[in-house]
Amino acid sequence: MSHRPIILASALSVLAGFAHAQSAVSDRALDLLMTPAPEPMIIYALIGRLTAIMPGDVADIEISDSGEITDVFLRLEPEAAAEYAIWTEVGTGFEMTVSICGMGVLESIIDAPVSSGTIYIPDLNAIQAEALRALWAGRQTCSTLPPEVFPLAQ
Repeated sequence: MSHRPIILASALSVLAGFAHAQSAVSDRALDLLMTPAPEPMIIYALIGRLTAIMPGDVADIEISDSGEITDVFLRLEPEAAAEYAIWTEVGTGFEMTVSICGMGVLESIIDAPVSSGTIYIPDLNAIQAEALRALWAGRQTCSTLPPEVFPLAQ
């Protein structure tokens, strides 16, 4: 009896297993490619560089509501806070702009480095502040928020 059919059957079995594994890897890769990329909740621009603040970069959001004006204190996680401190040190004397979902919410000259890890955003309304909290919590994305929340977005 020849061992050739057994060897051939074994080789085909190995190849079939390899093809199946390749298919599984390809399916996982396709799933990853089809998953929407995470959207930044805030973008700040300083010295011509745009930096995205993702929900995972934020440790806490404090909202101070005093009637018609709502101020937001965005507390950054340590790594994002360190990067922000470096950029505000380098950018001292330059203008920084902050945007939420494409709407400019702050234009300010950096007077001194910000080492507190806090981005202060004044003069929002209560709906915008709560929308920012929803972005952070992952309940909304910029693409799912109603356009009237940040109407000046470009």
